[in-house]
Amino acid sequence: MAQPFALTSITRSLDPATAQYIKSGYGQQFTLSDNQVFNQADPVPAEPLQGQRPSAFLLNPNNIPLCITGRAPFQPGQAQYHMTAVAPGPNALTLESDNFDAQGNANGAADFQTLGTGTFRLAPGTPAINSPFRAAGQWTFSILDNLGHVVATATAQLELYFFLGPHALPTTSQEHLLDLLRIAIPDYATIANQQWADVEEAVVENMANNLWALGANMQRRYDVRVKKGGKSRHLLNYDAKDGSYTFNLETFMLKTIVYSNCYDLAVLTMLACDALGCRPDPQNNGATVKVLQCWATAGQPWGYITDGPLFGYATDQSRRCNNPFWDGLPPPVPSTPWHLPQKDTLRDYFYSHCIAVFTRAADKTPRIIDVCHGSIDANNAISIFAGNLNGVQYFNLAVDPVGPLVIGKATTFDVKCRDILT
Repeated sequence: MAQPFALTSITRSLDPATAQYIKSGYGQQFTLSDNQVFNQADPVPAEPLQGQRPSAFLLNPNNIPLCITGRAPFQPGQAQYHMTAVAPGPNALTLESDNFDAQGNANGAADFQTLGTGTFRLAPGTPAINSPFRAAGQWTFSILDNLGHVVATATAQLELYFFLGPHALPTTSQEHLLDLLRIAIPDYATIANQQWADVEEAVVENMANNLWALGANMQRRYDVRVKKGGKSRHLLNYDAKDGSYTFNLETFMLKTIVYSNCYDLAVLTMLACDALGCRPDPQNNGATVKVLQCWATAGQPWGYITDGPLFGYATDQSRRCNNPFWDGLPPPVPSTPWHLPQKDTLRDYFYSHCIAVFTRAADKTPRIIDVCHGSIDANNAISIFAGNLNGVQYFNLAVDPVGPLVIGKATTFDVKCRDILT
């Protein structure tokens, strides 16, 4: 029967290529240090593992640079062993180490160390992985002898991210970067055993729902107080030289009341797509492309919105909204309702609206992501536009052609929005 063993440390042994990726990719806030990350012997670990120091890896199936040290109850004498590391959840990701030597003794546990750089790999039989992914929670580590018998086991909390290529985020800031990655990167179970073209829809839907959920705690709301033509609250520092903008991710992600509009949410969606990083380009050996090709674009004239909740108000009892520019004043101050009969003259419309668009891998068609305004059916069930509709399908559900005035659907888009940077 397998016995428990004591994990002493979990160390990432960086080879030059991985070190360069880590340092130029997602920043020191997100990555582990080059050496020790978890040490139970230290009263105050310098690099605690328990959910405070996630780690990023460039996925090389045969070279995952983890090194484990500990004390385990080996049989007396020297022998070879190997280790498996199994992530939590369905379709569990399993890593397997090279063989390592350990000297057992009759008086109790003995120290051991797996080998250095490249000590782990994907377990044999693991299907090809075609998406970045996250493997977080309680991992199980098992030591096996050369007959495959489990000698000892231990567990530890790990939050590991695996990417297919270089980073794609146009930013050097590290503020709230981990928040963005937790929104964007799918769990391993979501992408296991699937080609990217098949799993892409699930990845985008998961991301869009995570973005929508940012407003669920009523601390971040759509800015109904900004009238037509209002600018983004988080697009700052327009650079006239190259026509680019700076998006202030930190102010958006602050845990205080933050008002945002469609431009903020579209750019945030674009950044979440960029957080997936790059992957090898199947059409150009040695080159890389973004995992999701996404951009923000604004259309006008837009028109009236169909019934549905706005970002940050989905949990309100009055979730239906077709009049987004209500004054938003609380009772007893008279307020224009945010839901009115279709022909009511107090009803107002979007002069312009900004959405995120990505190119679907399966058929190279543009698909819409809109986490500003959702739809609601007769049973009050809410759905958001999470990348499953093309432009025509989206407009038919998002734009109401009936109103006090005749407003055409959006036909022009500002392609310069493609240049928005963070």
